[in-house]
Parts: sequence; C-alpha cells; structure tokens
Amino acid sequence: MYIIETEYERKLTDRELKKKCFMYARENYQGKYFNNTDTGLNILVSRDGLDEWYNKTKSRDQALSIKKLDKLLENSMLISLSDDNYKRQYVEGFIYLSASCMVNNSDYNAIITIKQTKGNPNKFYHYYLQSIKIEPHSGYGTSSENPI
Repeated sequence: MYIIETEYERKLTDRELKKKCFMYARENYQGKYFNNTDTGLNILVSRDGLDEWYNKTKSRDQALSIKKLDKLLENSMLISLSDDNYKRQYVEGFIYLSASCMVNNSDYNAIITIKQTKGNPNKFYHYYLQSIKIEPHSGYGTSSENPI
C-alpha cells in the first residue's frame, strides 16, 4: 500500500495536515466496520479510536497514513493477543495486527491495536508506524566475476 503527500498537503503545516487527515478519517471511516481477512474479525472504527490516533500522532507520515485506515484494517496480519493490564471489567483484551505500507517513499509496518470489549464490537483503538530498516545490499554475487 502506497501513500504519497499531494502538492496541496505539502503546503499545510504539520498541525493543519493532521487535522485535515483526521477529518477525512471521520467522514470516511467513523461508524463503519472493516473485516480483517487474516482473523475474520469485524472491526468498528469509533470516534474514540480516531481521537486516540489524533492525540498520539506526531509525524506527517503518521498523519497521511490514516487515509488508508480501511486497507490497513482489512489487510493486516495478526501478531499477538494480550489481556487488559488494568483488569477493567468491560475489556476482554487487545489484538495486535501488522500491515506494511509506504508513505512518502519510506517503508513502515503499521502496528494496529484492536480493543476487545465485553458485549460490544471489536474496536479500532490506535496504530503507529514502525520504520522498517532495510539492510544495504552487500553486492556479493552480483558481479560477473567469480569471487572464489
């Protein structure tokens, strides 16, 4: 999945861009369910989850990536499950998913948190972008010369 900043977006301050992307997410995703193909779970995007994302978003790439939240939720892979550390009576636990994406020519894994609540739908809670470190190519074996 590839996300690129538009000419218009490049002219916005970081704060303006984050707000614009947040409003895009509210208009396009809030109140909708997305089916994750790996787990079969239906995931609700609520205002709470979008607010959590907004409050924790610090980078332009993170702000831009919300424009593909639907694809991130649908195509991510299960990485782990956990209990609720705070032992809240209405929270069963958390599901962690991962999806690859590229934002402005930088590779990331989106680490997505889904909150499982008792008697309610599975809800998108938050995600962050984790940089993918690409090892430089050693060049060994690419030459037509025999290295031995």
